[in-house]
Amino acid sequence: MTLIKIKNAMIETGLTRKALRYYDEKNLVVATKITVGKNNAWYYTENDVKVLKKIKLYRDLDIPIEQIKEILTSENGEAIFKENIANLLAKRKDNLKKQTEIARHISDNSIIDSM
Repeated sequence: MTLIKIKNAMIETGLTRKALRYYDEKNLVVATKITVGKNNAWYYTENDVKVLKKIKLYRDLDIPIEQIKEILTSENGEAIFKENIANLLAKRKDNLKKQTEIARHISDNSIIDSM
């Protein structure tokens, strides 16, 4: 089993050290900690890095941590993800429509004119 240093995991996943520690705290991906002198060195397996990449994707899509945990641990995690993404995209579409209407209103009626 190849172990990947935390710094290399950060580079591979695009995640910060703070994010990796948070996901460790939430038991999404628990690093292997090896004591070196007074410090604990954090390492990840190749599979851990794959999971971290998935977590980053899910977080980029604004999926909450608890739902990510469910996706990762559930037998039907892929189905849960697909359901979440469909709901998320529908909400984003509605929000974009609202924002477009607001932008049109602003451009049609100058904010200064309404003051």
